[in-house]
Amino acid sequence: MQNPQFDHLVHAVPDLQAANDALAAGLGLTPLYGGEHAADYGTCNALLSLGPGCYLEVLAPAPAAGAERPPFAQSVAALPEGDVISFAVATSDLPAVHSRALAAGLGVRPSKANSRVTPQGHTLRWQGLYLDHELYRGLVPFYIDWMDSMHPSATAPAGAVVQDVFVAHPQPEGLRTIYAVLDLDIPVHAGNRPAIVVTLAHGAQCYRLVGSGRGLGL
Repeated sequence: MQNPQFDHLVHAVPDLQAANDALAAGLGLTPLYGGEHAADYGTCNALLSLGPGCYLEVLAPAPAAGAERPPFAQSVAALPEGDVISFAVATSDLPAVHSRALAAGLGVRPSKANSRVTPQGHTLRWQGLYLDHELYRGLVPFYIDWMDSMHPSATAPAGAVVQDVFVAHPQPEGLRTIYAVLDLDIPVHAGNRPAIVVTLAHGAQCYRLVGSGRGLGL
């Protein structure tokens, strides 16, 4: 697949090590630990490059006592299994995306600029734009501007690619309209439940991720 149309997938898992082990067994590559997010999220991640400008984020609760975790981390910890909950699209023009999202009838929540230093010593800086839709939730992407940062895919373990990606929903037409306004060329199929389905490949090995697209609010 030449252009997977997204910056990264958010694969939320209750156990980071177990998810990394499953990817290593199924794909032959182990995601690289990326560090922890801010205290208000209570999460950590590991990254796997899917080609230039594209990566898989395996997102898990940071090590902490359950009662001390922020609500989002508690929600991730309570997942019965791994779940692709959302995906991000990169942009260098968040105001333009903001305008298109409003035209599509989406709610828009800008975020302040964020930064963190990875365990490898790289400083990442980014700003996000979160799009809300009650029916489609995480099947509508959020947007990210990496500002002056080196893209995370440049330092994550490489070799895997996106072989195929599509989403499904019981009411696909509305989502197709949103994708058209956002200029996203991702197939939307009719299905009995919301889903994101992504097939990754590394040589002869394939690994399929199936998620609910329930969104970052879980």
